[in-house]
Amino acid sequence: MAHVGDARAYLLRGGQLSRLTKDHSWVQEQVDKGVLTAAEAARHELRNVVTRVIGNQPFIEVELANPTPLIAGDVVLLCSDGLYDAVPEGQIKEVLKRRPPQTAAQGLVSAAVRAKASDNVTSLVVQFGRPVAGQGAVSNVGRLFGSPMGAAMLVLVLVIGVMAVLMAGRGGSDEPQPVVAVTQTATMAESASFLEPATPTPSATATIIPTATPLPVGQVGPTVAYLFDEESMGKLCDLNVLRSSQLSLDPNQDVLLLSTPESFQTLIGGVCQESDFIKVRGQGINEVEGWTLLTNLMGYE
Repeated sequence: MAHVGDARAYLLRGGQLSRLTKDHSWVQEQVDKGVLTAAEAARHELRNVVTRVIGNQPFIEVELANPTPLIAGDVVLLCSDGLYDAVPEGQIKEVLKRRPPQTAAQGLVSAAVRAKASDNVTSLVVQFGRPVAGQGAVSNVGRLFGSPMGAAMLVLVLVIGVMAVLMAGRGGSDEPQPVVAVTQTATMAESASFLEPATPTPSATATIIPTATPLPVGQVGPTVAYLFDEESMGKLCDLNVLRSSQLSLDPNQDVLLLSTPESFQTLIGGVCQESDFIKVRGQGINEVEGWTLLTNLMGYE
């Protein structure tokens, strides 16, 4: 399996759930170094900072996992972080064990909705083997192509499907041909229940990162990111203050994340509203420092 980012693949086999991928995230790197435990990483405020992402560079290092031969009855789940951040793995396992692919995918997204997931949720379930009659159709293909996460997951599903066919061909003519059943549900953004913005929770103090822990690294998106100093942060509904910004970061520039995201009032589209900002410091030649919109960073668009 080829993997980039923090979307996950899980395998349910014999009633046991295991992960097929490792997150490409800052907190996972800290877990690997022994700085954070897995439980601490799951609750960390910077758990959504990814270290690899498709689309911000012409070349990206792709992780290739060891082949995992599938056997009849295996179930593979492909999901975004919006699902596993909100739904415990034990609950994910029970849903996959007790439901066919179509209702399992829908049930997982519903569980994330009930848990007040803070990000879009995509769930895609693949069953290897002959499904029960009527459960083998591909559903919602149009909406699958409608989201980048869904499109990326479709590529993985197609790879799994090709592997399934190849393995079936090696099994001999007297063996039943395995069937891959694919189902997909809409992301949270497509649900009306998520159109209402969540109430922001501003914090007066930034999380202090121990000096022994390296600061997480982010990257500016494809456009210039303007910076604001501390004094300006309470005045961003003033158009003159917005226009007075003298500092900016270059497109695709690496930055150090100096704080966790905080909410401030700012003028967007002529309306003063809450938006998330983060304090950063540029790396390389342009080492400027200040607050910028969180959506200016890759992975938060």
